[in-house]
Amino acid sequence: MLKLLVDMNLSKKLADCLRESGYDCFHWKDIGDPRVPDAELFDWAKRNNTVIITRDIGFGGILAALQGFSHNETYQQMRTGVPISGFNLPRRVFFFKTKPPLDIVSVLQVRCNDSFSAGLCPIIHQALRQSEEQLRQGALVMVTENRLRIRMLPLVSRGTQ
Repeated sequence: MLKLLVDMNLSKKLADCLRESGYDCFHWKDIGDPRVPDAELFDWAKRNNTVIITRDIGFGGILAALQGFSHNETYQQMRTGVPISGFNLPRRVFFFKTKPPLDIVSVLQVRCNDSFSAGLCPIIHQALRQSEEQLRQGALVMVTENRLRIRMLPLVSRGTQ
């Protein structure tokens, strides 16, 4: 089964529910400082081979940026907010046709209207079952109450596919 990291913007109850379903699941509040930049969360997820579950739409931009810059440069920018080569996360997202690094972090982005209700766990559990192989390979998975969208890494703009 996948190892999962639930971001601070989702309920700890979701992590508990996924753990009860058999997943090796952590909530960021239990392992890291809630005030750290997203780069710290990415570092932890990369080191521990976990999929990030988040409501934060900026993670898609971060994934795209990680494909075009070295991890160190991107993390430096994410921590300091200082643009690198004129690139500013996450307002502008560039898409590259390069292979993702072997240590890329997959993200499941929750786009449900109510991300704190008890009904969220079954939706996420079903999305994980349906996209497990893609998440293992490197993917950005977006899930709503009635839709699942999978974008394999590396992300490329529609005009260059």
